[in-house]
Parts: sequence; C-alpha cells; structure tokens
Amino acid sequence: MNDEEKKFLTRILRDYFDKTKRSDEAIMCIKIAQMLGLEEWRQMDLYFRFHAKSNFFDPDILLQKINETFDVDLRNKRRFRNIVESRYIYWYYLRKNGFIYSEIGKRTGHNHATVINGIRRLKALMDVYDVSIIKKIKILENENIG
Repeated sequence: MNDEEKKFLTRILRDYFDKTKRSDEAIMCIKIAQMLGLEEWRQMDLYFRFHAKSNFFDPDILLQKINETFDVDLRNKRRFRNIVESRYIYWYYLRKNGFIYSEIGKRTGHNHATVINGIRRLKALMDVYDVSIIKKIKILENENIG
C-alpha cells in the first residue's frame, strides 16, 4: 500500500471514528487501522481509552444497568409486564443511538419485527403518560443512561 492510499484510509477511518457515538464502532475503527498498519491507530486508541470512552454509548452497559435497576433479565422470553416494559425501553435507547432493528433483536434474541412493534408500543405508552414507563425512564435518565 502506497502513502496516498494510507493517507486516504487514515482520513476515512479517522472521520468515522470522530463521528461515531458507539463504543463498538470506535473499537472496530481502531482494529481496522491497526490491521492495516496505519500509524493513526495508536492515537485513536489513546483517545478512546483516556478521553472519550464516557462519550460513547455502550449497549452492554445499558443492558446490565437495566437488568440491575429493574431486577429483570432482558434476554428472558417471558412476557411479564416489568420485563416487557424494560425490554421496550432497552430497544428504544438502542434505536435512538443508531442501532438497526435486526441488530437490536439479536442482542435480546428477538426478531426485528418484534423490536419494531415493541418500540411502537413504548412510544404509544409514553404518549398516554403510562406511569410505570415514565417512572422507569426517569430512573434511567437520573443514572445518565442513553
């Protein structure tokens, strides 16, 4: 790979790295830069580790926080109201942070159509100010999640 190609790839990866809000995408950029032998990967890695990690959205942390806060297991297929509402909120925050429906579904073992329907139902519940939904969202906002 010549110098022009390296500069071009570095610019593309750096632009993507700077624009993303997702930690998994930032890590992917760092790994690609490292595999291609680009010098930029060390700077991106240091930036991610020491300065901006808190600015990235991590879906695994959100999953853990919801499971702990509401005492549920979102990967459970049971349809108890507290589990379903918590799952809808998780899906909503993932969608809000740029995840596609099929990717969201894979994280909890559900179909993309189920995710679309769940997010739609959550928005409907938010529109009518459902007390339990509003309460859960406020708890998560107080913990600075999403």
